[in-house]
Amino acid sequence: MQAGWFYRDLRESLVSQPLRTGLTCFAVGVGGLSLTLLLAILSGLNRRAERMVGDFGANVAMIEARQQGADVLDARLLRRMRHRFPKVQFAGERQQTLGNVPGGNAITVIAADPAYPEIRGLSLIAGRFLDQADEREAAARGVAGTALAAERDLRPGSVLNMGETLVTIVGVGGNGRQLLLPPSFRGGWETDDLQSRTFQRLWLRHGEHDNPEALVRAVEAELTRALPGVTLATTTPEQLIAETRRMSRAIRQVFGSVAVLCLLLGGSTLTSLMTLNVRQRIREIGLRMSMGAEGKQIFGMFLAEGLVLSIFAATLGTGIALLLLHFGQARIDFPVATGPSVLLLPPAVALLTGLAFSLLPARLAATLSPSDALRGE
Repeated sequence: MQAGWFYRDLRESLVSQPLRTGLTCFAVGVGGLSLTLLLAILSGLNRRAERMVGDFGANVAMIEARQQGADVLDARLLRRMRHRFPKVQFAGERQQTLGNVPGGNAITVIAADPAYPEIRGLSLIAGRFLDQADEREAAARGVAGTALAAERDLRPGSVLNMGETLVTIVGVGGNGRQLLLPPSFRGGWETDDLQSRTFQRLWLRHGEHDNPEALVRAVEAELTRALPGVTLATTTPEQLIAETRRMSRAIRQVFGSVAVLCLLLGGSTLTSLMTLNVRQRIREIGLRMSMGAEGKQIFGMFLAEGLVLSIFAATLGTGIALLLLHFGQARIDFPVATGPSVLLLPPAVALLTGLAFSLLPARLAATLSPSDALRGE
């Protein structure tokens, strides 16, 4: 019976002030929507950063020479860097996406030193990676990425038709639709500028106890002396993480501000709504007290009304946000991820908001004098 009274009182309370009720639901709902979007985007950015760092490799740096025309990183320079920094692993890499390969989608062809898989931390699924003998022989042998191997049913011993060249697969490892070839291999390229021992990128891997910033600066200084006038661009896992953090801070400021402002607006409107309800229901409160209702029961009744309204509005906002993420993710190139925290935190915040902004009106109703309430004063 008490539950029935509560739902009846809640319905009458909300219907009696539709404008204030709607404004409260709108503000709290937009706050829940903004908070859900914020959590989903931040979670997606964190997962993207973890995936990028995992794909990039730990204790790894990549240096590119930004110069138009022929590549300036070559085997001679690679030998010089290995001599200058004997404790650091170096590998040159060049790559090109081939779209005219028979029998399937485009393939990313990577020509790199035998040290490249170890530096990048590529996992081997079957067979072996390329070695020095493959490089010396300029052999038409390759290692297929897992996606490429699955797409074309490749395994060690299979032959991949690249049009003018047949490549024997000696291993399956790494990720994506890529084919790893010896840097000396001259077949299979679409353009002539890659048919040499030049590289587009220089990869290095340092020890866990080395100072990565100091080491990268020393390598850059040595490359600058060897390549005067060439602009170098360096990428490290720390830079990838820092870029993600900068983006996260900007998004947190935008969506966080909207969420806080909307929750504060909804909370203040909720306080005004419930205070007006208390004033309109003074005689009812006095009648309940005269029939034996205690102050804590009146307090709990009004407090529950505020909590139910807040949770309902936040849950509605969270549901709309999830629908927007579901239908909009395919149209925007932005990472999002939903999990328990994304689903549960907005209603929890709304619960605290409703609790905080319902205390004053509920206390006002609970401390009314029964005689004054019955007189309607």
